[in-house]
Amino acid sequence: MRRGLLVQILLLPALAFGQTDQSVPDLTGPHQNLSDLMRARNYAMGGAYRAIALGGEAITGSPAALALRRRYEFELSGAYDTKTKFGYGSVAVIDSQTTDVAAGISYHFTTLGSGDTQRSANLLTLGFAAPVSESFYLGGGVKYLIESGAISANSVTVDASLLVRLSDSLFVAVNGQNLLDVGNPDLRRYYALGLAYATGTLTAAFDTRADFNGPSVRFAYHGGLEYVVGGAFPLRAGYSYDNILSTQYISGGAGFFSKSGGIDLAYRHELGGAGGRLIAIALHF
Repeated sequence: MRRGLLVQILLLPALAFGQTDQSVPDLTGPHQNLSDLMRARNYAMGGAYRAIALGGEAITGSPAALALRRRYEFELSGAYDTKTKFGYGSVAVIDSQTTDVAAGISYHFTTLGSGDTQRSANLLTLGFAAPVSESFYLGGGVKYLIESGAISANSVTVDASLLVRLSDSLFVAVNGQNLLDVGNPDLRRYYALGLAYATGTLTAAFDTRADFNGPSVRFAYHGGLEYVVGGAFPLRAGYSYDNILSTQYISGGAGFFSKSGGIDLAYRHELGGAGGRLIAIALHF
């Protein structure tokens, strides 16, 4: 019954709705949008995370990953770009322990743009996932956005997600994000493929995103590495080339984790463009 309900939810886009102010400014040039809402670990690894999402980023970006491991988790995270003034604060709660259906809820308050394009957004996301077998996981999400400033919006859209464990160490994830078009450039429909090779100490990940909204298909590519020193201190590095948002980044970070929680830190440096300098932190318990 739970799996049947999950499939029904994923196949009922008519239940969602969207309303966006039609007087939307021109945001076709380089800018951030809500696809850039990640956690410190993800920023450090160049945005490559969808097949190995371990925290609140699974709720908004790869919901099928919520069912990968059983746990209760509470997370606080934030990021700020000293150049572009992009920033967010977030809280998330995940429960994949109580039932076979894993669930998570997250809230973001974020600011984007500057001058005539400045706007603020409140994004509430509910994600859920269930194992179809020991190797296949289905997930979905519902996003509710209230936005003001250069864009005024009150919208609901949905996500769909599939994650496959090809072996003990190899994972692949396929995601459809913002599948209901709400006419908002900050909440555009896109599709993502994630690949990851993860052992006890080494993780290598690669993501690609595809945007079909314009006259031609545009892609973004993300790659990252993580190496855990001493069983508790991850070191990370990454690179991304985003032809959707016209950005290019190098990044790095570190962290600490134990059975009771941990902390992640990241720095992302934009090559050219607006010269973004982003720092991010996440605490999870």
